[in-house]
Amino acid sequence: MSRISFFQCFLERFIFEEHISTDAEIFTDKWRGYQPLKEKYSITQKKSKGGRNFSELHIVIQQAKSWLKTIPTHVSKKHIQAYFDEFSFRINRSQSKKSIFDKTTERMVNAEPWYHNPIKQQLNV
Repeated sequence: MSRISFFQCFLERFIFEEHISTDAEIFTDKWRGYQPLKEKYSITQKKSKGGRNFSELHIVIQQAKSWLKTIPTHVSKKHIQAYFDEFSFRINRSQSKKSIFDKTTERMVNAEPWYHNPIKQQLNV
């Protein structure tokens, strides 16, 4: 099985069939791997312009391809969700560059202040 047909099979079986409704409107770049899926799904393809109009999508695709190269070639249905969970964690982590400390501090600064007396009243202290 060639790389494209493997990825095509992966797209169709684990991503499209499991997670995307056949009624959904899907916008993609002009990658030819989506062609067979057009029979079942409403796919609109746009020229990529070197990745500029889909920059975030290309980053995620590159991460997905990199991730696929690192997993074993034979993954059972029993373990595939664990691999997807790990991938989702890595994607989310890579897209949120701030540390937990930065996010916590930002939330504290942007939140409404809590004063001592109303807290005591709520706790009946």
